Amino acid sequence: MTVAALATRVAHAGYVDHRFFGYSTLTELLGAETCLGLNVMAVTGRRIDRESLDMLDDLAVVMTIADPRIWPLKLTRVVASYGGTLAAFAAGQLCLEGDLLGPWSTMYAAMLWDELRTSVDHAGGTGLDAEIASMVARKSRLPGYGVPFRPRDERLDALRARVVRRDWQTRRYWSMQEAFSLRVHEARGIGPNIAAGASALLLDMGFAVPDVPAIMTVLMQNNFVANAVEGARQAPAALRSLPVDTATYVGEPPRQSPRALAALRGGHLPAEPPVEPITG
Repeated sequence: MTVAALATRVAHAGYVDHRFFGYSTLTELLGAETCLGLNVMAVTGRRIDRESLDMLDDLAVVMTIADPRIWPLKLTRVVASYGGTLAAFAAGQLCLEGDLLGPWSTMYAAMLWDELRTSVDHAGGTGLDAEIASMVARKSRLPGYGVPFRPRDERLDALRARVVRRDWQTRRYWSMQEAFSLRVHEARGIGPNIAAGASALLLDMGFAVPDVPAIMTVLMQNNFVANAVEGARQAPAALRSLPVDTATYVGEPPRQSPRALAALRGGHLPAEPPVEPITG
């Protein structure tokens, strides 16, 4: 039997030192890398500069909306009500991958910016404005646009202020996003949400499109941890059952088997069918 050889770039555990993506954890990373930096390495396999880490810290703070009434944090609370912190944390993560809700929505916005950049690069002399107008006209759905229940996304406004403070507003993807957002507002009357800005920011920082939702997931873990820990400590019984008077069944009446009906009427139960012998 041939045993498949699986290669990894992630890590190697040694006797007196360990390596993480080629770096010595005890001599190169200890004292020189942050917890966030290690998580970025976990996604990309590379280290990033301190200014970029500071911007990611800002983005993490901007994304801190841990209200347990928000789905899927509500699901985290329901699972946590049984007393398990890790199960609750895992449940919150499992409902997110590939979804249009939560950090994964930034992937679709990043794909939009990557498509726009490619169009501009191949357009010849038409320029950014023409490509933006074309994209807005032909796409029925624009990921990263639309702000529920309020006129603006306050998280994006806060992130924009941090971008300007670092003088990053002229970077390519961010400036494309800003120009695109103006056109979308003029044409459709809707504004960008945090997914539009965060995805453009991460692309400007050198992350690839598939990296974007993974980085955003890392940055939002505090929201899930807080609800998983508190929910498990409280373990409220009220979240484990739905009160009977809150639900009404509409449909066919429950069915009973002939054996159950016979038993209820005091009659004889139908005999078991004979078992045919196996021949051959």
